[in-house]
Amino acid sequence: MIVIYVDNFDRATFFYRLAKGIKEKQFLFYTTKYSVYRFLKKDFKVILFNASKNHASNYNDIPPETDFLNLTYVYRGSQSVEKAKKVYTMVRDNLASTQLNYQKVEVAIVFNGNSASQKAFIDHFTDKSVKTLFCEISNLPGKVIFDRLGVNAKSSLFFNAKKLDTFDPVDIEEHKRWIKVYENYKNNPIPQGKLESKFIKAYVLDYFSSLLGKGTREEDKVSLIKKIISVLQLFKSKSSSELIFDDADLSCDYIFFPTQVRYDSQLILNSDISNQQAIEKAVKLAKERNYKLYVKIHPAETDPEILKDYILLKDKYNFLIVNSNTTELIKKAKVVVTINSTVGLEALIYNKELKVYGRAIYSDFDFSRVLSYIHNYLVDFDYFSDELISEKEFDKLLALTSK
Repeated sequence: MIVIYVDNFDRATFFYRLAKGIKEKQFLFYTTKYSVYRFLKKDFKVILFNASKNHASNYNDIPPETDFLNLTYVYRGSQSVEKAKKVYTMVRDNLASTQLNYQKVEVAIVFNGNSASQKAFIDHFTDKSVKTLFCEISNLPGKVIFDRLGVNAKSSLFFNAKKLDTFDPVDIEEHKRWIKVYENYKNNPIPQGKLESKFIKAYVLDYFSSLLGKGTREEDKVSLIKKIISVLQLFKSKSSSELIFDDADLSCDYIFFPTQVRYDSQLILNSDISNQQAIEKAVKLAKERNYKLYVKIHPAETDPEILKDYILLKDKYNFLIVNSNTTELIKKAKVVVTINSTVGLEALIYNKELKVYGRAIYSDFDFSRVLSYIHNYLVDFDYFSDELISEKEFDKLLALTSK
């Protein structure tokens, strides 16, 4: 049996395709969202956890408060530590009351593990000696990450990148063919930018269902109107801001630094510095090398105060704010600087010198390890497609529980 915790409708469609592609395995889903329950129950067994006032407030296995402070919703301010512990307890209590033969559970799968409910799910099955897998979008075409310890700087690769050296060498010609696919992917609108009405409808359904006691909204408890507005603003074009972009001369010697969105979970969980502090480090490096500094602001950044900070820093340090194609900026740069964004991995794909100021899965990668990571380690399963996972890739996924 494979057990999976699904925390929102978007991920429900992904895990549905994973389970639907494997006929010989039994799948059991858990969720706190009614939209997920209604979607999955047509084909699979799903258990919906409902909030209850009867859950113990002093659950013995609740981790210390510091473990909750870096959870995504707590950090963003849409969930207090107290509420996070309440969700954690609720999920643990519901799981404890579920009649399940743990010896028959092959693996417990969760998305990134950065919420209180996901943490409770993983802690519960770990305590039952069940193998676990974390999943995350790789931001590379057609590939997703599965790892037994966590994602990004919590992954097994972050702690031991040498594992990538154990795979067979990658055919360079195969990699060159993949680069063409990758660059075509990068030249099209990013899939994450495709805002579909079904996801907003699912949020509305979850909002009103929770009022009737079906599921819970305690994980990300903001008003319905504010949530919809914030989602729409996430995909708002930066062209409506007052930013003026500089012309980028790609023939000169320059350092390239792309900012990350203020509420990027990687900044929250895996960095001790902000974008502004990283810019100051990049300025210093550019002066040492006698290079120019090109800064590209993330297209999803719409916070006016953050944008104002970038303009003030530009006036102070005299770098350029550019809006050229990111891939071209990487390919022509002498050095790429990042906190821990995917751009760092992209720089390694082109064998560029890279400076990492945060904690990233690729912190200890070289070009050879990047090739192995892309072509050997990642699972070929497109998060944004309608295709089912293949049995070959599912077997690869399961094998990662012991690596």
